[in-house]
Amino acid sequence: MLRVYVTTSEARAKSYFREGFAREDYYTEGQEVVGRWGGRAAEMLGLEGKVDRESFYALCENRSPLDGEKLTLRSKSKRRVGYDWTFSVPKSVSLVLAITNDRRIIEAFEESVDATMREMEKDAMTRVRKHGQDHDRPTQNLVWAQFMHHTSRPEKDPDHPGQFVVDPHLHKHVYAFNCTYDSVEKCWKAGQFGGMVQDAAHYEAMFENMLAGKLREMGYPTIGRGKSFEIAGIPRPTIKQFSQRTNAINEYAEEHGITDPKEKGALGARTRRVKMKDIPMSELRKSWEQRMDPAVRQKIWELHEVSMGRRDRTAGEQGDGSLKSLLGEQQFNGGFRTADGRAEQEALNFAILHCFERQSVVDERKLMTVALQFGVGTLNIDKLRELVRTRVDLLRMPYRGREYLTTPEVVAEEQAMIEWVRNGKGVAMPLAPRHVIRDQRLNDHQRAAVTHVLESRDLVTGVNGRAGTGKSFAMKEAIDAMKSRGHRVFVFAPTAEAARDILRREGFEQAETVAQLLTSERLQELSKGAVWWIDESGLVSARDMSRVAKLARESHARVVLSGDTRQHRAVQRGDALRVLEVHAGLEVATVGRIQRQEGLYRDAVEDLSNGKIVDAFDKLDQLQAIREIDTEDRYLHLAKEYLLARHDDASALIVSPTHFEIRRVTAIVRHGLKEDGFLGNERNFELLSRVDTTEATRADVRTYEEGILTATGRQGTHVPERLGCRA
Repeated sequence: MLRVYVTTSEARAKSYFREGFAREDYYTEGQEVVGRWGGRAAEMLGLEGKVDRESFYALCENRSPLDGEKLTLRSKSKRRVGYDWTFSVPKSVSLVLAITNDRRIIEAFEESVDATMREMEKDAMTRVRKHGQDHDRPTQNLVWAQFMHHTSRPEKDPDHPGQFVVDPHLHKHVYAFNCTYDSVEKCWKAGQFGGMVQDAAHYEAMFENMLAGKLREMGYPTIGRGKSFEIAGIPRPTIKQFSQRTNAINEYAEEHGITDPKEKGALGARTRRVKMKDIPMSELRKSWEQRMDPAVRQKIWELHEVSMGRRDRTAGEQGDGSLKSLLGEQQFNGGFRTADGRAEQEALNFAILHCFERQSVVDERKLMTVALQFGVGTLNIDKLRELVRTRVDLLRMPYRGREYLTTPEVVAEEQAMIEWVRNGKGVAMPLAPRHVIRDQRLNDHQRAAVTHVLESRDLVTGVNGRAGTGKSFAMKEAIDAMKSRGHRVFVFAPTAEAARDILRREGFEQAETVAQLLTSERLQELSKGAVWWIDESGLVSARDMSRVAKLARESHARVVLSGDTRQHRAVQRGDALRVLEVHAGLEVATVGRIQRQEGLYRDAVEDLSNGKIVDAFDKLDQLQAIREIDTEDRYLHLAKEYLLARHDDASALIVSPTHFEIRRVTAIVRHGLKEDGFLGNERNFELLSRVDTTEATRADVRTYEEGILTATGRQGTHVPERLGCRA
């Protein structure tokens, strides 16, 4: 794992040295943890070997360790002092090290961190501003101080209330200072770390691939686990048992409704406990052995013996003491899949399928990151990089200093869509010319949209409108007019909910999904020569839109695309509607005036729709629609307002920003609904948790594990006895 934390305070940067880096008393029995300088820039500054406090503090203060003079040209009061890159091994690796004290693991870890930092250093940049310029220039030099630790910070012992435990956790802090030498301008300048921070997942994948590969070479079997790996044979319950720090962070995130991975990653620094001191290493190891299941401890020693050549790796029968008998067939094969020249090809094929399912253009490093995660421990990074750059089915496009990739298939899809629209311009007769609007409720925008569709001479035309602008009213007027002129009209939508629920409820009884159109031969035959109206077409992917284009040409169908490119987009790759509007010249009528609301409220909604957030909030404030309420009272007020709406048979919707708040509000609402007789007896149901996967990950047998589809109920939330809002 790799996490990065930026430091914007000299005092905070110095505290890293004093409190976090220089000493780890509870593990090393009072011995100093020796930090080491690294990076080409460190050599330029005369820094090598052991990290000393004077030089570290000088860099924190933006002074040169050589002469104490100011280092970089610019020195802001709140400048970014440096970046803490924290490398951590998987928990199973820490456990094997803790039990066996196999020093080869430490060597493999340090070599992997060093190699990753050297790769990162190649990406070092600085900003060029002289003579009106504004671009980044490669410098390829950094200075960093690195400190290794072996344990986590203490957490509450779940088995012994009031006590704390320290878990084994091999990790290294690599503190990179915000300075780099510009050899063109011959001076020290601040670095441009934004690109490196953006590529953190790529460096993480490189680090873990190198570490897993070295462990495999040592004889430890590894197995892919999500985006990382573990040493095969270490049970998940044991990993969780010795991950109390991670468990505490997850509990904090759950309690506060934090789900974003980046924000959860930052919780480590925000929820940090003070380290315990003066606990001898021998006592820690004894406590780890006592906490661990004896059978697991025995398996770790057996894995170690195999890695040292004291046990046979492959010999034959179950129970013969071989690694195969220890791990079982599946983990043995997964742990020792040998490179036969196809590992990089297999990993890249997976990455292409995975990435291009949902994206039309992919950052080269993103593609390599996915490949490294797939083949962790089996790949040669240089071979993989060369393979990416020589694949004929990957098209390369440089943009703003980065390399982006696409495929001929993606290009062909978009080209097919564009040609479909362009070739259909002006070749058809109007569907219902000189139509007299029947529904007098339509406003000018809606009338113009109806006229646009009915008098268009294009095979493909469009209607663009935001939610609440009354596209459906205009749609019904246009379809009725077409039917009155003898045209058959079929209505489609990308999702089952939109087609079979919303559209059918609004009067389009035969509405179907786009997927049904693309797969049902009967529907294709029925709709030949008809008009296809595809609503919410902003949700149609490029792949499906190209298939619609091909089918429409073969069926001699006219197509109307209605939707909004600023709302939700397709899950699969391609922003098809926007591509057609921008690149194919799709003629679109815009329905722009909000219809669902009135007065100042409508004006506020329009402001929100147009991105004028401050103006919208001012209007909502005038309507007294915004109230600031203390956190604890907020849930009660939300529930109370909802229950009052239920008593008035009014529609109400509660929108909450976090899952934690959703559960609290829901519990209070359910309590009130039961008190008021709206809800009767309760029943519990088992639900399956949705796992967001691509076709590539679903086809990878390693992503399937026993019990992955089971879901457990959550603990209940405290509900006040009275809400004070009954009718």
